[in-house]
Amino acid sequence: MRGKYLSILAGYEKLLSITDADIEDCKADLEIVLHDQNACLSCQGTCSTFHGIQIDGKPAYFGLYPKAMKFYKRLHFAFFPCPGAEVRGYQLERRLYSDEYTEGYYEHPGFRDPFKGEVRDGRDSQGLP
Repeated sequence: MRGKYLSILAGYEKLLSITDADIEDCKADLEIVLHDQNACLSCQGTCSTFHGIQIDGKPAYFGLYPKAMKFYKRLHFAFFPCPGAEVRGYQLERRLYSDEYTEGYYEHPGFRDPFKGEVRDGRDSQGLP
């Protein structure tokens, strides 16, 4: 089962210990992340993510949320606004060919990193300190 989600989980095992039980518990969420990742990789400018929701008028994708994973010490997921097909493709290519998990590693020069929320009252848009 781990092999199916390797492209999603690679690198995050440095961040926390991911067991087969963790994967089984989050299987439905991992399936959506995998779907959205594949949709983003083949994006031609028309969003085809699983939920089809928008954040601030932008299409959104579902993914692992490293900041929450560090905080809660378990797999955690969130919706992120799409930074555009080119930038998202860049982020995923770096993600697929690296075992890095750090948030800044996926920043595309000149664009906002979707893993970083707006800070309000000491908490980001996901409600984390």
